[in-house]
Amino acid sequence: RQLAVMGCCLGSTAAPRTGAGGSAPVHVVGEPNPRKRALIIGINYAGTEKSLDGCLNDALCIKTLLISKFQYPEQNIMCLLNPGPASNAPTRANIIKGLQWLVGQAQPGEQLFLHYSGHGALVADRDGDETSGQDNVLIPLDYFTGDRDFNTLILDDELNRILIRPLPKDINLHIIMDCCHSGTMLDLPFDWTGNLQQPWSRLYRPDSKGSAGGFIVEFSGCLDSQTSNDTNAYTRLKTSGAMTFSFVLAVETAFAQGQQPTYHSIMVNMRQMLSGSPTEAMQRCLRAGVVLSHYGIEGGSYATRNTGAVMQFSQIPAMSASMQFDVTSPVGI
Repeated sequence: RQLAVMGCCLGSTAAPRTGAGGSAPVHVVGEPNPRKRALIIGINYAGTEKSLDGCLNDALCIKTLLISKFQYPEQNIMCLLNPGPASNAPTRANIIKGLQWLVGQAQPGEQLFLHYSGHGALVADRDGDETSGQDNVLIPLDYFTGDRDFNTLILDDELNRILIRPLPKDINLHIIMDCCHSGTMLDLPFDWTGNLQQPWSRLYRPDSKGSAGGFIVEFSGCLDSQTSNDTNAYTRLKTSGAMTFSFVLAVETAFAQGQQPTYHSIMVNMRQMLSGSPTEAMQRCLRAGVVLSHYGIEGGSYATRNTGAVMQFSQIPAMSASMQFDVTSPVGI
């Protein structure tokens, strides 16, 4: 079937990117932890009519963050990138294999991480499990390079079945979905409200959509009804996903203050940045160029590239989880 993509993710809101570039040299804080593994997916859809500019940059940035700040061994990070080697192209088959690699061999005590930067969309719900009447989908590279077969898409039901349902107790999985219509991309049971007194609302029954005891948190680029943005407004030199940049900034701001980032602080700071009103601590971190270095941009500061106010986006990042927990606790990435 043909897919009518509704507000396909990361529609460009700024000048064209200047090139993908590479990662800056990584300074690792602490010893690599062999019990941490990650899958990073960045799809620019190069050469297609739906090409993006910032997804590969996001992938390289997140890889640098995981190695430098969260002690992920580089050899434990699988990357499916476009542009990139054909053997690791982010096709549907390779993405499914990557997801199965990430969770299928997981052992108690492991910490897992998944980052996706690319196109997302909504399609009609076929099995009646969505109150909205729509399923969220990821769009692999071969959807646009092939004949746009509906079966090439990866539905939220499939993601929940592969990643969420089988994950056992004593395993943590953190997920970033920087794409359009990503609010409930994993169909996790609980949604963050933003209220510290009542931080969670229930979306689905845990026995139908929850894990087998594993702790799972999804950070989403926007609400289900919204689109996420691809922009060079933050770096001036390279395009990035607005959500990925804001996530890295939120994490680095906490570390710069000598604090551990918490789930609540990450969400609040991401929303501050995307709304165009970063805190003073976030602005200091921006001026120091820490986030820019993750994108392979060295020399000068954010301030010298910023022509005025921070750009404002309408997308609202979301957070959902497999279980209710204290959102003021340090993030367990």
